[in-house]
Amino acid sequence: DSLPKDFFSSDYYTDKLLTYLAEHPDDAPFFAYLAFTAPHDPLQVPDAWLDRYRGAYDEGYDVIRRRRLARMKELGIVSEDVADNPGCGLFPTWEDLSQHDRASQARKMEIYAAMIENFDHNIARVFDQLKKQGRYEDTIIFFMSDNGANPKEPHFYPPNTPELIERQYDNSLENMGRKGSFVSMGGAWAEVANTPLSYFKTTTYEGGTRVPLIVAGPGVVKRGIDTSQLLHVTDVLPTVLDLVGAIRPQERNGVPLAPLYGRSWRPYLASATRSPIRGPFDAIGFEMLECRAIIKGDWKLVFMAPPYGKNDWHLFHLRDDPRELENLADREPTKFAELRAEWEAYAHAVGYIEAGPVRQLSVTPPEEFFRFRGLELPMAPPAPRPGPSPRP
Repeated sequence: DSLPKDFFSSDYYTDKLLTYLAEHPDDAPFFAYLAFTAPHDPLQVPDAWLDRYRGAYDEGYDVIRRRRLARMKELGIVSEDVADNPGCGLFPTWEDLSQHDRASQARKMEIYAAMIENFDHNIARVFDQLKKQGRYEDTIIFFMSDNGANPKEPHFYPPNTPELIERQYDNSLENMGRKGSFVSMGGAWAEVANTPLSYFKTTTYEGGTRVPLIVAGPGVVKRGIDTSQLLHVTDVLPTVLDLVGAIRPQERNGVPLAPLYGRSWRPYLASATRSPIRGPFDAIGFEMLECRAIIKGDWKLVFMAPPYGKNDWHLFHLRDDPRELENLADREPTKFAELRAEWEAYAHAVGYIEAGPVRQLSVTPPEEFFRFRGLELPMAPPAPRPGPSPRP
């Protein structure tokens, strides 16, 4: 089947969910998972949304970042003593850019913002449908993101190269955001989007992993309350099971199931008290692309691989230093050793395997990548890139 001529993923996914809801018996429970692709790159929106934020980002990275931080303080999202975070210094400053590059950078964020507003519009459509069917007040709603803002350019995704992107897409200012373009927000805007946190997606710093979460509906006593409780995506399943009174089986097809890693939020959501979901002795580990982290109480141990780090561990106290700028590894050797042991225990429990010095996918030429996937290269491949030859 071919996609509709006016296909846009956020609209299409929402239309499909609305159809499911309309067809579902009004008195029957349901579970719905609406996973928008937006605002993942390529940054694109329907034409009617292209100019909603025209000019909103012309002032550049620093002005927008400081304005956002001030607004977060006004709203009580961060404390008044949180200072501006100028970023990691890996990306060109606004002053370094030509007028054309500034226009291009501003245009990318205009489209990104329009994508956010578009899926906000689509979420409202779902809420309207639930209200029309008399289900809204009986529906538990979870809203969250999967990671921090993305710093990667389009050629980060194998088998793309800058040459291939240039040949295959029209990324002119006039076409940016339309079908046939492929742009991303880039590193400098990613740092702005994550302010005041450090770094971004693909890292285990707070800017890569700390995201907003909203929970609403029946069973949620703490309505309208902001909290900095440490939660984890693996908590969602046990929370849903607990809220609906479902029992998870101990085995499937005669094979024992591994215990759930997360824990239920129901006792916290249903209570007017401020009892923590996790205490000072509970540790959470995670890793991605050789970046690793373990959080225990207010402490966090982070390992950063190149290009953003130097293959070493940094220790931070998140309550005092949410921006993760002051490495306490040398000053707190006992705490460092404690969290390093926690990391080793986590790595052993989940079977973590360290990658080698070369990630195979990153050095695989485009023609070899497509051959492996059983596909044809969409255009003539660029000149081969230097690097180790992939195994046949």
